[in-house]
Amino acid sequence: MKKDLRYRYIQKWTRQARESEDPYDVFICFWTAMTITAQIDRLKLKMHHKEEDTNREKIFDYFVKNKQEVFQVLKKNRDIMLKLIEMEGPKYKDPIIDTGDPALRNRFNELVLYYHGKIPTFSQKRMAENMAELVSRARYSIFRTTEIPDVEYDKALLQLLNPLLSDIVKVTTGY
Repeated sequence: MKKDLRYRYIQKWTRQARESEDPYDVFICFWTAMTITAQIDRLKLKMHHKEEDTNREKIFDYFVKNKQEVFQVLKKNRDIMLKLIEMEGPKYKDPIIDTGDPALRNRFNELVLYYHGKIPTFSQKRMAENMAELVSRARYSIFRTTEIPDVEYDKALLQLLNPLLSDIVKVTTGY
């Protein structure tokens, strides 16, 4: 029987994230650990996905599969979430992060409204979906943007997201 080395890769990427002082490295290491974990979960659940499946879709599945854990991490880190929802995208001043996609903007607005107490209840699934989209949008904005990045904004965003990702990876993988 073949040994599944992906668990070692998850440990490696998680350890590297926790040892790094560079917020960009930390983020991409946790991103990588989560995508590997999502792929393992998909295989265990015999989920079929198209070949051109994206890491964004894997992250989305990972957050939704672990919605209870994600919800608990966000509850425990309410102070971070309160700082996160006060952020505005650097160019268009959209809530949390700029996006031209109205559906994403709506998701991020929901987070703001929830943490301001204007939405009394929020399903764990919806919270996990919104956070997955936020993490994916952050990755896209920071690493794939066609504009010159706003380094100050990016670092501030990652300083808030990275501790959340660290806790989410810890409770979902044990690493």
